[in-house]
Amino acid sequence: MSTPSDADLNSLYIQLLKDSKSTSYVGALTVAIVDQIMTLPQEIDLVWKEKWSLSKALYLWSRYFNLANISFYMYFNVHKISSDHLWVIQHTLNNLISTLLSLNSCQIVILVESLGTNLIMLTADVVLALRVWVLYHKSRKMLAFLILLLLGEMISMYVAQETLI
Repeated sequence: MSTPSDADLNSLYIQLLKDSKSTSYVGALTVAIVDQIMTLPQEIDLVWKEKWSLSKALYLWSRYFNLANISFYMYFNVHKISSDHLWVIQHTLNNLISTLLSLNSCQIVILVESLGTNLIMLTADVVLALRVWVLYHKSRKMLAFLILLLLGEMISMYVAQETLI
């Protein structure tokens, strides 16, 4: 039995990394859908029947935008897992889409993915900032400090996104 060459091992490692990325998208979407199904009755009772507020809007935004964002990631990133010859998700137009995507279209996909991730992170940070503000008895100084931190985060996200694209 011969030993595999370095080139064979490198291509195998690259394929395994691609496969792990694909399975993580499938796992994330599976967990999100199971969570949606299991908590839907409680959500209807505790959230949907209440009047609109900032906390309700942030909750619903983060819950449903996250599901849409993961679905978007899967559509553009999940591929055939060749290490075990199992299709994670099959798109009949996948080959056509990949050949039709120009560089500009790929940049749009990257932009949408990074914006989605940034919005999810920012939503979580706003929720946490609101909690800290309330813990500090709605202090104006603390609110100003938290807004400053959120603005700094938004600026750094924008700069990182611009260098990516």
